[in-house]
Amino acid sequence: MTKVDGLALTLHPKEFDLLHYLLRHRGVALRRERLLADVWGHEFVGPRTVDVHVRRLRAKMEQGGVYDVIRTIHGVGYTVGSAAGPQCTTAFGNLAAVGEDKSVALV
Repeated sequence: MTKVDGLALTLHPKEFDLLHYLLRHRGVALRRERLLADVWGHEFVGPRTVDVHVRRLRAKMEQGGVYDVIRTIHGVGYTVGSAAGPQCTTAFGNLAAVGEDKSVALV
């Protein structure tokens, strides 16, 4: 169980790993290739793996009313935080690091 801004989410291990990685690199536009290399490593994955996991994370957060945390940077990849533009930072302020208890605070 993972909590995002108090919202309890059931995440698969790679969904959590991806969210954690994005939050640790908030404000940075991350290419799919970098996410694949750093989150999935040497595991065999398909070319759309990152997109599928991002879509699932967004859907789970949106079910609880948490929107626009993970933003798409067209032609680049994904980001969380200031590189996503003012809408994300206005809506959520600063994103705290993921705690050891697998909680994520949006402040």
